[in-house]
Amino acid sequence: MFINLIARKGGDCMELIKMRGIEKYFGGKLLFTFDKLTVFKNDIIGVVGLNGSGKTTLLEIINNDIAPDKGNVEVKGDISYYKQFGQYHESVDSWQLKEFRSSSTISEGWFSGGEKTGHCCK
Repeated sequence: MFINLIARKGGDCMELIKMRGIEKYFGGKLLFTFDKLTVFKNDIIGVVGLNGSGKTTLLEIINNDIAPDKGNVEVKGDISYYKQFGQYHESVDSWQLKEFRSSSTISEGWFSGGEKTGHCCK
C-alpha cells in the first residue's frame, strides 16, 4: 500500500485537520497508517495512490464518515470532497448525472486522478 499526500503550504498557521497515530485495516490487513498529518488553512492537498490503496477511505475518515481502527482525527470546520461518479451510480439517478455533466464547461470528459469517471468523451 502506498498513498502519497502532496501539500503546498498556504502560509496560514490555523490547523484545520490533525491526525495522529492513524491505522486502518481492511479484511484483517493494514490498509494504511499515518503517524501524524496536519493540514493548515489555505494548504492545497493532493491524495495520490494506486486503485485500492485507501485514498477514498482516508477521505472518509477525515470527513468522519467512517472511523479509523486506531488513532484520532480532529477537524475544525467543514470538510468536503468529490467522490468519483462510479460510487454514485446506485444512489443518483441518471438524469442527475446528465444534468451535472451538461452544466459543466468540460467537454472532453471527466477524469479524477487519471481514472475515467462517470463521463467519457465521445
